[in-house]
Amino acid sequence: MSDAPFRIGKAQRRLCYSSHKKMSVIRDPSGLVDADRCLAIVFPDKKSRPSKRWFWKLKAAGRIPYRKIGQLTFYDPAEVRRALDRNYGIEATEPGAIPLAKSSKQATARR
Repeated sequence: MSDAPFRIGKAQRRLCYSSHKKMSVIRDPSGLVDADRCLAIVFPDKKSRPSKRWFWKLKAAGRIPYRKIGQLTFYDPAEVRRALDRNYGIEATEPGAIPLAKSSKQATARR
């Protein structure tokens, strides 16, 4: 066994060409995957997993990152998760705090 923190196979290894002469190996166990696998990684619970159609609508709207190689579309699950958190995340507030996004009608009705 080597001193590496984890072992990865050839299929999990992605090559990144930073220039024509240099080549580096990125040790990313998830790598690029198709839509089904990305949904399974980002939403592990099968019962609460959204549909592929919903995922494709997000892709078409430009809300999740993807890569096209010929006719094939690939996703990086870590980037998709960050995009979902950025676009659909809701910040928690302290108990009893008034949300900042109140309309003027609601603010005057409380007084």
